[in-house]
Amino acid sequence: MTSPDFSPPLPVTSSSRSSSAAPAMSRAPMPSPPGHKHPGSLSRARAALRRRRLFRWIAGLAAAALCLAGAARLLFPPPQPPTPAETLAMEMEGAVGGSGAVRHSLGGSLTLLRRGDGVTVIADKVPPPVCVQVGWALAQKGVVTVNGLFTQRLSGAKLSEMCYQTPEGAKIAWAISRARQ
Repeated sequence: MTSPDFSPPLPVTSSSRSSSAAPAMSRAPMPSPPGHKHPGSLSRARAALRRRRLFRWIAGLAAAALCLAGAARLLFPPPQPPTPAETLAMEMEGAVGGSGAVRHSLGGSLTLLRRGDGVTVIADKVPPPVCVQVGWALAQKGVVTVNGLFTQRLSGAKLSEMCYQTPEGAKIAWAISRARQ
């Protein structure tokens, strides 16, 4: 049951192709429909997308490395050089094991006296601010006298008062017994 309007296609022969009635096919590219990109432009767009993603990864890794470096710097700061007071306190503590007169790092003399079961280390020409800090640090480990003055109850104010009596430099003596060594 075929409809009368339907007719089967005619076979194409070589003679019908060469006839002038058939339109000639051009080799020019066909225009793309709107919204459709040429396959070559798709690969360029994908390559650009890959480059952007790679750049973002590299930028993210660089930012993470900077954050880790900053955190490491905060958690593990570089060692600070000792202050003059810390240096003098270490020199006075080290002099307990040695003997004789030596010069300390601030330019004054460092003398060691042994009496009975005790040792006394004397530092001359100690600047007043350093004298206060050294006296306070060494008072925890022994008896401190400044310019020949000694107090039973040592406070920061009293130590400062004793150290600033001579502006050119104080004489600080630190006595330690053998039981504390």
